[in-house]
Amino acid sequence: MSKNIDHFMWGYQRHFRIIQDVHAQTLFGDIDDRIEPEVFIVGIRLEGSDGPFPACVEPENDFWIKSEAFDGVWSIVENLVANYSESKLFHTHPVAQEMENERLIKKAVCEAILQIIAQSDDRPRGLEFFISWPVVVGHYWVTLVLGLQSDVVRSFPYLSIGEVALHELRSIKIATSFIQSLIDIFLEDVSDQLLKPDPGRGAGLAKSPDDIRRAAGIRMMSAIAWKTDSWSNQNGSHDLLFERCNRIAALPYERGAPKGRALITRRDNPSIQSHIAFECPVQLTNARAARKVLELASGSLSIHMNSAEMWGLVEHSDYQSESEDLFEVVITGHHKWELRHNGKSMMHVRDSIPSLPKPTFDCKKLSIDLRRIFTDISQDSTSRLIELVVAAERQEHGTMLLISQDATNEAKRLENQATLIAPCHLTPNILEQLTSIDGAVLIDPDAVCHAIGVILDGMATSSGDSSRGARFNSAIRYTETRGCRCLAIVISEDGGVDFVPNLKPPIQRTEIDSRVAELEKISDMRVGRVRRYLKIINWLRDRRFYLNEEHCGKLNTFVADIERQDQMIDPSSVRVIYREFVPFDGGSERPCYEEDLKVS
Repeated sequence: MSKNIDHFMWGYQRHFRIIQDVHAQTLFGDIDDRIEPEVFIVGIRLEGSDGPFPACVEPENDFWIKSEAFDGVWSIVENLVANYSESKLFHTHPVAQEMENERLIKKAVCEAILQIIAQSDDRPRGLEFFISWPVVVGHYWVTLVLGLQSDVVRSFPYLSIGEVALHELRSIKIATSFIQSLIDIFLEDVSDQLLKPDPGRGAGLAKSPDDIRRAAGIRMMSAIAWKTDSWSNQNGSHDLLFERCNRIAALPYERGAPKGRALITRRDNPSIQSHIAFECPVQLTNARAARKVLELASGSLSIHMNSAEMWGLVEHSDYQSESEDLFEVVITGHHKWELRHNGKSMMHVRDSIPSLPKPTFDCKKLSIDLRRIFTDISQDSTSRLIELVVAAERQEHGTMLLISQDATNEAKRLENQATLIAPCHLTPNILEQLTSIDGAVLIDPDAVCHAIGVILDGMATSSGDSSRGARFNSAIRYTETRGCRCLAIVISEDGGVDFVPNLKPPIQRTEIDSRVAELEKISDMRVGRVRRYLKIINWLRDRRFYLNEEHCGKLNTFVADIERQDQMIDPSSVRVIYREFVPFDGGSERPCYEEDLKVS
């Protein structure tokens, strides 16, 4: 547990890595709580430098890849540079040529590091790795490597084409998704921090998480402008498209909330059919004029525009989505808009802060939860209910479905604050009509509807969330205080589905057992265990809901042994003292394991 750094690059390398790790956890965790970033630093010794090691990794101990894995980077870099098409492009000015040579070397260093990571047998499975642009710190080219869960990163809509050709030897890379833009901006900020004296000595990111998200939104919209009309970048208008959309969405029209949709594409796109052409294009620099014109596009017609001006009212058809040259901006409310491609939402923006579209609900989890709440429900009824939730999610306005075991009696009890109907089986088409009024749709586990426009009652609870709307909080009050088996499905106007109660997902019992067994092995080790130990402990604490009395007894024994050994090795070290593991009291909910379910 030595605190000394053998593979030394600069005095604050450990502090810098920890700071960037914390910021990555905050930034990407806020975007999607399924993301658990992994951050580490790789330094490659400068050619001709007298640095003590060919390569350095931070953290150097108890990590899945060692510094020595990168000792052969320069031989890979040499081969990569020789095969770059840009290496055949020569600049007449020596300074420009020198800058280009350095750019190609940096590019090759990044690719070489990622190649070595990809070839490592010990790399964590399921992670996709990204790397910052190298910066000279001391005797080393220093980069930060960011690992994110590939299945989560790829679960959001993204584009296939990530380059725009400028000529046969040069193209520019552009973002293919909002999360890629977010990754790029984060890593660029890391490189900026590395340029400062003693990086890691002071504050962390130069940009706040909101600043990074806003910069990522600017980059995403700039990419859209380049893809759709690369030759119309008037006065740098491509980089201004994001803020121009923000300004339009912020302006009311005759006291009404903004609304309308615009198609972003070139003027001669064959998928566009023009209906109204403006004699003089409306300039996006005139936000009020653009906002007024956009009011015309709230029906079947859309405004046709690029990053600089609006040309008229159009429709589109027969769009070949693989061309990726036509996008839709939809103003959804005051300070709210979203970017879509081929009907899929790629980015939501609210109060100038972009975010990823909320992922659709998990049909498999809903199927399991329905069987956990309504123990006698049939497979046919489960399938019908899932179809109804899918249909409700497609509604442009918010709504709520309430599935209750006691729907018949609840309808009678709430008749003064609901519209009772003759019980009937719901279909997705009928549901669309019934959700056009406020209030919940009350159905039983067989998808039979008993009432519509239901105003739910219930006592206030500590589980409420003042940042959420009345629909979500009324669902919490009702489900927590009524005492009958029920499930409320809340569809937000901003997109996304909430389930109340939201049962913790089943996990494999072997996931718990294997980590308890690994902790036992770690307790027998004397060195090289710190990071793995902390990772297991944090993983188990995040899932303490699933721990039984036997698990907790073993864990407390192993942890006490490890802590006692560490104290003997380094009595002066500062350490975190964790509370003992105890079986989690989940109230009425009990742990659920996949082995105990027949998951269809």
